[in-house]
Amino acid sequence: MYRWRILVTVATVVGCAVALGNAERPTGVSAQETVLTMSGEGPRGSGHYAFAISGTTPKDLFPGATRKIELTFANPSTAALRINRVRGRLTATSKAGCRPVASNLTIKDYRGRLPVLVRPLSRKTAGSLTIFMPRSVADACQDATFDILLTGDATKAAR
Repeated sequence: MYRWRILVTVATVVGCAVALGNAERPTGVSAQETVLTMSGEGPRGSGHYAFAISGTTPKDLFPGATRKIELTFANPSTAALRINRVRGRLTATSKAGCRPVASNLTIKDYRGRLPVLVRPLSRKTAGSLTIFMPRSVADACQDATFDILLTGDATKAAR
């Protein structure tokens, strides 16, 4: 069985993807690594408000491992927002033989209290998503990048 490690590039989205940066490679990481990228945004229009979602960098992801992605919500609005729903979905991988399916990586439901109140023009860290790499992960996923889309729903908070 191959030993897997993970580095995460976190991207946040408000209309389009903007990379925030790459995590440094820890000492001793093997050449067979897995990279996880996340991006996220809240929907806009018809009573919904845009916001950004970013996540922490899970360490040491390998077959059979479960890790948390701690989430941070950024409110670019001048009004307080109430985040009512958050989801993560595996959307793509960088290798043809590594399909974006639950047998390669599973993203569990949001854990934390909802709604999350985010003050105007500020950030708030709250809740997490759990990722699990099943032992059934394809060998082709070594050195692959997993893309996770973070989505949510927000409304203007009552005064």
